[in-house]
Amino acid sequence: MATVGSKIRLFVPAQEAKMGPPLAPILGQHQMNLMEFCKEFNKQSINYTAGVLLPVRVRKLEGNKFSMHISPPTLHFVLQQLSDNETFSVLQLYDAFRFIEKGLTLNSMQAAKVFFGFLKSKKFNTIKLI
Repeated sequence: MATVGSKIRLFVPAQEAKMGPPLAPILGQHQMNLMEFCKEFNKQSINYTAGVLLPVRVRKLEGNKFSMHISPPTLHFVLQQLSDNETFSVLQLYDAFRFIEKGLTLNSMQAAKVFFGFLKSKKFNTIKLI
């Protein structure tokens, strides 16, 4: 039996939480109300484009209750969406940075270092700007 305070980390597509696998087995083993989770998640993720993978932290409370925290998409996910193309506009990179910066608890200079460090580590340092 799951204890109160159990923590679960998931990646769920924005606006697309559904009753069934993979959510049903994961939340079911913690005896959480799946229908309520799906409704609440889909309601809270309305500000994101449908299908974008969002990191979610769920905490079991008493009974079938839970609390959830939805984070913005990961930097890797956002850049992976861009990397389908071999060329990027400066505006695309700027938009990706601004989007990611909102989710970071850093000042702009630190966020820029994280952003460009990530680009370099993932071999995005050879991108062609258009």
